[in-house]
Amino acid sequence: MQRKLWFMVGVAVLVSLLVASCGAPAPPEGPAATEAPAATEAPPEPKILTFLMWQQFIDLDPAIAFNSEQVALNNIYENLIYMNPPGAGEMLRPGLATSWEANEDGTEYTFYLREGVTFQDGAPFNADAVKGTMEHYLAQEGAGCTFVWDAVEDIEVIDEYTVKLSNSYPSPLDLISTASYCGEIMSPDSWGQSKEWYDAGNGFGTGPYMYESYDRGQRMILTRFDDYWGGWEDDQFDKVVFEIVEDEGTQIQMMQAGEGDFMRSLPGDKIEQLEAAGLIVYIDESYEHMQFLLNTVKPPLDNKLVRQALAYSFPYDEMIERGEGLAVQSRGAVPAAMWGHCDDCFQYSYDPDKARELLEEAGYGDGIELDLTHMSDFWTHAWPSELWVFPASEVGITLELKGMTYPAMWDYAHQDPMTAQNITIQHWWPTWVTPYDPLFSMYYSEDEPFFNFAYYKNSEYDALLDEGNQLTGTDRDAAAEKFVEAQKILVEEAVAIWVMDIFNTAAIAKDIAGFVNNPAYPQVLFFYELTTTR
Repeated sequence: MQRKLWFMVGVAVLVSLLVASCGAPAPPEGPAATEAPAATEAPPEPKILTFLMWQQFIDLDPAIAFNSEQVALNNIYENLIYMNPPGAGEMLRPGLATSWEANEDGTEYTFYLREGVTFQDGAPFNADAVKGTMEHYLAQEGAGCTFVWDAVEDIEVIDEYTVKLSNSYPSPLDLISTASYCGEIMSPDSWGQSKEWYDAGNGFGTGPYMYESYDRGQRMILTRFDDYWGGWEDDQFDKVVFEIVEDEGTQIQMMQAGEGDFMRSLPGDKIEQLEAAGLIVYIDESYEHMQFLLNTVKPPLDNKLVRQALAYSFPYDEMIERGEGLAVQSRGAVPAAMWGHCDDCFQYSYDPDKARELLEEAGYGDGIELDLTHMSDFWTHAWPSELWVFPASEVGITLELKGMTYPAMWDYAHQDPMTAQNITIQHWWPTWVTPYDPLFSMYYSEDEPFFNFAYYKNSEYDALLDEGNQLTGTDRDAAAEKFVEAQKILVEEAVAIWVMDIFNTAAIAKDIAGFVNNPAYPQVLFFYELTTTR
C-alpha cells in the first residue's frame, strides 16, 4: 500500500513537471567549449657576463673619474669619436659624431652629430647635450681628467646636430674626443649633480648599457638599454655583473671555476694555468707602465742624491725575469710604444756600490728608513714592491711595505705631503694617446695634487709640458721634442723610479667572441662588441 502511494505521487510530480516545461522558455546555451591555451615558452634566460674587478670604483662622475671605473662608464656613456686599435685602416671612427672638421690652425673643430639617438632617461641627444656636457667638464676647474679640455674657450651650437668648439691655442680635439676619460657625453639630468649622487650609481648616457644596481665595494650590475641606437642581436649580452674581487688568487680560482668571464692584468706565472682551464689568454703591446713615485718634499727624499740612490737600489733585471715576459724595463716617463717616448733618456740599473756612495755623499751613510704603499692584493703592485725590499736593505735602505686597499692608498696620498708616504707605486694607462697625459698628471706642479704623489714642482718642466701640449695639434714632431726634454729633467732629478712598461693581458671565457685588445682603452672592455654562444 505504501509502495503504491509513493508510485502515484511520483507519477503526479512527473506529469506536473512535464506540463510546466511545455510553457517555459528554453534555457540559454552555455558557452561553446574551447581548447585549452597552448603552453607558452618561458622567456629566455638573460645572457650575463661576469667581469672581475681588481679594485673598487672610486668616482662615478665622468668628469672626476680617473681610475679603473672607466670599464663601466665607457659602456654607459659614449664619445663623439673613437680611436681604432692598431692595424685598422683608419685611426679614428665615428661615435656620436658622424663626421668632423677643423680649421687650418687647429683652433676650431666642428662636429656633425648622429641623429635619432636618445639618452637612457629618454632625453634627446643633440648639440645642446654636447655643449652642456662640455660645460660640466670645464666647471670642475681641472679636477680629475678635465684637463684634457683645457684649450676649449667657447662652445657654440650651430644647429640641432652641429656644434663648434673653439680653442685658445691649437689643440687636436678630434683625438681628445677619443679619450677614455672625460670623453663621454652625458644626459642633461646628469650635469652638475653631487659626487654622492653619481657614486650611488646614478647617471645617464647614450651607451648600450645602463645602471641596474650598485652595492658599493661589492658589485655593480649593468643591464642593456633596449632603445640603444645601434640595435641588438640575440647573441649579445643582456647584463654585465662587475664582481669586485681585489684578491688575485680568488680571481684566478673564479675564472677556473667558470664563476668569472673576464679578468685583466694576469700574473705571468699563472698564464699556463689559465689556458689549461680552457680560457683564452691575450697578451698585447700597451701604453701602460709602472713607477714608484718619490715624495720629493719630505726628508730624506727631498735630497736628489737620496732619490738617485734609491733608483740604483732597484733590481731591474730580476724584475723583468720575474715578470715572465709580460714587461720590459722602462726608459723615461713615457711608455716605449707611445709617441714622444725618450729613446735616449738615461736608464738606471741595479748598482749597490753606486747607491751606497750616493747615500754617503748625501749624509745618510748610516742608512734610512722609508715607507712604501701599494695595493696588497694586486699582483702588479705587490710583487715589485716585495722584490725591492732585500736589494734595498743591502745598501742601507729599510723599506716598510704598507699593503692597502686602493681607496686607503688614495686617502693616504692626499694628506699633507709631510705626513704622507715616502714612496707609492702607480700603474698608469692613458687618458688619451699623448705623452702629455702621464707627464702632466703625475708631475705637473699643483697646489693640491690629484695624481702628483711625488709632490713635484718645477716651473721649467711645466713650461716644456705646456709648449709640447700646444704643439701637439699642429706639429707633433716638435711636440715630441718638448716632451723628451721634459722627461730628461725628471730622470736627472729622480722624481720617480720608472720600473717597467707592461703588456696588456686578459683572460676571457672560451664561449665569448669579439674581444679586441685596444691599447687606447686599456682598462675598458666594450661589452656591446662581444657575442656569446650561451
